[in-house]
Amino acid sequence: MKNSRLITQSIKQGIPKIRIFTSRVFHGIPPKIYSQSQTNNDEKMETLFKSLNLPTVTESQNKAFASQITKEEIYAAIARLKANKSPGMDGFTTEWYKSLKEALTPVLLRTFNWVLLKGETPAL
Repeated sequence: MKNSRLITQSIKQGIPKIRIFTSRVFHGIPPKIYSQSQTNNDEKMETLFKSLNLPTVTESQNKAFASQITKEEIYAAIARLKANKSPGMDGFTTEWYKSLKEALTPVLLRTFNWVLLKGETPAL
C-alpha cells in the first residue's frame, strides 16, 4: 500500500490543528523572522546531490506515488493504527477511527486527494 503509512501518519498528527496553532503563534510576525533566506546555488545543490549517490525513483514508482489515494489504502492505514494508545494531536483515539471507519473514509479520501492535487492542506 503506497500511501497508507503517510495517511496513518497524517491521521495521527492532526495537520489541521497544527496549522491553526502555527498561524496563531506566528500571526503578526514578519515572515523574514521565521523563514529561511532563499539562495540561488543550483550548481552547489546539484554537486551535493550527485555526491550523495541517492537512489532514483523509477517511472512506475513515480506513477504509484503520484496516483490518487484509494479507500482501500485508507482502510489499511486505519487497520494498522495500534489500539490502546493515547490520542494524537487531533484528540481522537485509534478506536474512534476504527469504529467510524465507514463514515470517515469518504471525507478522508476527498481531503487527502485534494491535498495531493493542490499541494497544500485545506484552510480552516
